[in-house]
Amino acid sequence: MKKYIFKYKGIFFLSVFIRCVEGAADVSIAFLIEYILDFGTNKDMPGFIKNLKYIVLYLICYFLIIYLRKITQAVFVKKNIQSLRNDIYTNVIDKDMPDFISKNSASYISTLTNDINILEQDYFINLLDLIGELATLAIGTFAIFKVNVQIAAGVFIVGAITLIIPIIFSKTVSSLRKKYSDSLSNLTINMKDTFSGFEIIKGFNIEDSIKEEFSNYNFKTEDSKFKFTKFSAGVETLSQGTGFSIFFVAILLGTYFFIQGKITFGLLFAAIQLMNSVVPPISRFSERINKLKSTKLIADNIESICTKKELASNGISKDDFNDKIEISNLSFSYNSDKKTLRDINLTIEKGKKYAIVGKSGCGKSTFLRILFRYYDNFSGNILMDGTDIRNINIDDIYKIMSIIHQNVFIFDSTVKDNITLYKDYSDDEINTTIKLCGLYNFVNSKPKKLLENVGENGVLLSGGEKQRIAIARAIIKKTPILILDEATSSLDSETAHSIENSLLDIDELTCIVVTHNLSESILKQYDSIIAMKDGQIEEQGNFYDLLDKKGYFYSLYNVFK
Repeated sequence: MKKYIFKYKGIFFLSVFIRCVEGAADVSIAFLIEYILDFGTNKDMPGFIKNLKYIVLYLICYFLIIYLRKITQAVFVKKNIQSLRNDIYTNVIDKDMPDFISKNSASYISTLTNDINILEQDYFINLLDLIGELATLAIGTFAIFKVNVQIAAGVFIVGAITLIIPIIFSKTVSSLRKKYSDSLSNLTINMKDTFSGFEIIKGFNIEDSIKEEFSNYNFKTEDSKFKFTKFSAGVETLSQGTGFSIFFVAILLGTYFFIQGKITFGLLFAAIQLMNSVVPPISRFSERINKLKSTKLIADNIESICTKKELASNGISKDDFNDKIEISNLSFSYNSDKKTLRDINLTIEKGKKYAIVGKSGCGKSTFLRILFRYYDNFSGNILMDGTDIRNINIDDIYKIMSIIHQNVFIFDSTVKDNITLYKDYSDDEINTTIKLCGLYNFVNSKPKKLLENVGENGVLLSGGEKQRIAIARAIIKKTPILILDEATSSLDSETAHSIENSLLDIDELTCIVVTHNLSESILKQYDSIIAMKDGQIEEQGNFYDLLDKKGYFYSLYNVFK
């Protein structure tokens, strides 16, 4: 977190300076009171009237300093929290797929909300408060020594006990704070999953189970918060107790010296007032230190999120696909128990169309994910125009390939934004795309046309309309390679055939399509059909050659018929 403090060091040091000035002003109040009381004890009315305007001016300046302290703190916190949240969000977006899915997405939301709020209060604001109070303590200490050395010595002998408290309890406080942060994250994950699966919850009548599960997470969250609060309250009470002891030591010693005539009544009152500049900083010192230390594990979690993998941004630049993709001895497993892909050997030539078929779970979608660089921890080689795809800049891979998934995410925005994904395309490009994807009639039936809002995750769209938008996104990019993973499964037969035929007619486009639709009218148009079984390529050839073999594809086709 230190880098954020010094990222805006100008406003940081200005805020610290204002707090030091405020500390000096706090301490000077004691001498202002002494000054006023001395007028009273001496019954000096002319002097009192004469100096009244200076007292009023002092109070005006004092309140102005307080205002400036609050404003500079607000600017400092705003800049740091905004920068920190931007950095976290940017690093999450920049993660590669395996790194991203290693955590539930709601845990990132929790970090961007709950953890950020904790850091705002217990790190950034607390740090400024600590610095301000230490400045006040230093000035107050100097002042109390000027008033009476014996009183000052008594105060700091008792005050030394307070400084030991954060050392004793810091680890426990930090651990309890981390448990509370983790439980908040789990609660956020539960709520996100619940609201995302609302239709399933209602459709399968599992409201009671979901409520019970939420109640358990809610209890654990509040229980961990209570344990943290309870322990912190004990530490704070201990600190405040020693603080009050300091206060009473000052009163007792001050009264003793007043009785002996060594100090005036005004100076006695000043000494007692100075305790407001000494006692609170000492009594709150352990609380503030423990709060700072309690954020360490949260800061470590943010640091782990913001740790980038080198391969995500580095690599060989590649602008186009010119010849072929050569896949040799490709194997992959999600874990060490079982290989999902085994010894895949395949050549994908530019401009040709490939259909991948097979039973569910045979590795079709995994193969596409490997091709699209979701995972790099495979064995074997995938060479694009002679270059290992693991050595190609990941951003360039996504410029060369587009993938359309069966499960479509729709942004809560307009039809146009969901197709263009906020990039600039001409009206002609958009209109050509929506006609090709069967969206033209849908768009023109809406009052706002392309500017029609589709709702959260496309709640105002049908499944087929969502699928058409997903296809339109990929087509409008005009990438040389288009990958479809059951992309037309939610469409009616006529629309699916129309879109697929349109894609197959684009000469320069290389298509790799995973499909369960084994109709002759479509499959006969593909240059090659790849039949997969148990993570391997069982057969490969054109439609009629595979039928003549009467092998694995033949059996799949007969089941489909």
